[in-house]
Amino acid sequence: MANSQPTFPDNLAGFGYEFKDGKLKNIQTGDPFVFAVRPDDKDYNQKHYEALGELVQQDVYKLVEKEGGMHRAPVPLNSQPGDPQTFVFLSKDFMTNDDKVLVLIQGSGAVRAGQWSRKLTVNEGIEAGTQIPYMQIAQRDGYAVLVMNPNDNSRIVGNQKQVIKRSENAVAHASCVWESYLRESRARHIAIVGHSYGGEVAKCLFDKYKDDFKERVIGVALTSSTHKIADRTGYNDLIQISRHWQVSDQPLDTELQTEDNEIQRVSAGTNTHERTSQACMESVFSFFEERYRAVLDG
Repeated sequence: MANSQPTFPDNLAGFGYEFKDGKLKNIQTGDPFVFAVRPDDKDYNQKHYEALGELVQQDVYKLVEKEGGMHRAPVPLNSQPGDPQTFVFLSKDFMTNDDKVLVLIQGSGAVRAGQWSRKLTVNEGIEAGTQIPYMQIAQRDGYAVLVMNPNDNSRIVGNQKQVIKRSENAVAHASCVWESYLRESRARHIAIVGHSYGGEVAKCLFDKYKDDFKERVIGVALTSSTHKIADRTGYNDLIQISRHWQVSDQPLDTELQTEDNEIQRVSAGTNTHERTSQACMESVFSFFEERYRAVLDG
C-alpha cells in the first residue's frame, strides 16, 4: 500500500533550492521555484510546497539575524524548564534606544516572524515577501525594532500538541510581548505596522493598553487590515494616529472613501492583498516621520 504521507528533505538543498541574490533559485539551473513538481498530483504538490515553506522560514530566520541585525528573545519571558516556548526578534539596541521603536505584526496563517507572505518569499524573494526591508529602513531612521511572532502558538511534545503559554493565539502573544518587552523598553515613541489580521491585533492592543497608547504610540500603519471598528466611540485616539493602506487600483497614497467610524484609508498602490506592506513601505515611513514630528512639536 502506498504511503499517503510523503517524506521530504530536511533542508533546502535537499529540495534542490537555495537563496541566491535574495531569491529562491534552483541550485543547478538558477530557475525560480516550481510548484507543480508532479503535474497531475495536486495533493503532493501542496504538501511539497508546505514542507519547503517550513524550511524557507528557517532560512528567513537566519537572514533576519544576519541581514536585519536582529536577535531572538523568548516568549513567554520566564518559562518553566520544559515548557513550550516561542520567540520574537529584537534589534540590538532594543533595550538602549530611548527614542523610537518600530513594531511589526504580520497577518494570520503559516507566516512566522520575519515574513509578510510565504508565497511572495518563495516565488519572488526576500525583498517582496519578508519584513527585512522594514527592519533595515527602520534602523537607518533611528528606530529600534521588535518583530512579533503571533502565529507560533504550539509545539508537538511527544505525540501531543501543547499550546505555548501566553501565546495561545495572536492577541495573547501580542499582549505578552507588550508587557514583557515594550513596557520595559526605554523608547518614548512607538510606531506599529499591522498587516491583515495584524491590524486587528493592533486594535486589540489599543483596547487593552489605552494609557500606554496615548502616552507612547505615535502612529499605527495598517496594510490591507482586517480590523473592524463598529463604533467610533472609544477609538478616536486610535483613529487620529492611524492610516490604512488598502488594496486599490489607484496610485499609491490616493485618498479612498473612509467611513466616519473608520481609520483614514489610502491606496497601497496594488490590488494584491499580500503585496500591500511592501508596496507602501516608503509611504509608511513618511507617515511615521510626520507623526513623530507632530508629537515633538506638541
